[in-house]
Amino acid sequence: MDMSVSYISAVKEILPDIPIVFDRYHEMALMNIQINDLRRELQSSLSGKGKKFLECRRFLSLRNYDGVLDDDRTRLDTLLKANAHLYEMQFPFQ
Repeated sequence: MDMSVSYISAVKEILPDIPIVFDRYHEMALMNIQINDLRRELQSSLSGKGKKFLECRRFLSLRNYDGVLDDDRTRLDTLLKANAHLYEMQFPFQ
């Protein structure tokens, strides 16, 4: 179901014993927003070459690793090594 507070509260009120399951679309959308926010935060804390390095790789950082071509995979590996925080993100899902 949708992750809206109003949906969650309605289900808890009407069906209190039913477990709530969020759909993949909304989970992935939330993860992409959080990854992008972290990338922006990291980018704003850097200067010079580090800032430019992150700035030009936004869409690469959002790609599925398995779907990345060999040329881009090397660039993505470098990006992820330079920004270990992208590996270590914790999401507020329960």
